Amino acid sequence: MAHVHNDRVLFTIGNNGYRPCKEDCPWKALKGAVNDSHSIRNHARSAGWLVIPAQNVSNCDLMRHLAEQASYEITRTTSVVCFHYSGHCEDKDGATYLIPCDPQPQARTWRYCRSKLI
Repeated sequence: MAHVHNDRVLFTIGNNGYRPCKEDCPWKALKGAVNDSHSIRNHARSAGWLVIPAQNVSNCDLMRHLAEQASYEITRTTSVVCFHYSGHCEDKDGATYLIPCDPQPQARTWRYCRSKLI
């Protein structure tokens, strides 16, 4: 295993486990997102990156918590921060929104809890 450099941090999420929110839900379960995230994580770790992984993030609060954890790991000596996301997302008005594994569009709550990260 390579030496971990605290100046390089990677935050990675892989979401496969989308649960149906209703019949016309546009976000179906995925097959390769978690594997993609694991592959990125393994390569980054072997190159000495500090990696903060997560998979099948299921709700807005958890996504927010993971983002806060990543920001906690970022210090004054951190020179590079990368974010990798493999899962469903939505582009709207020039912004990209990450979709958690349990969106609830019938209640329109997903519109308020999408994390605007990009």
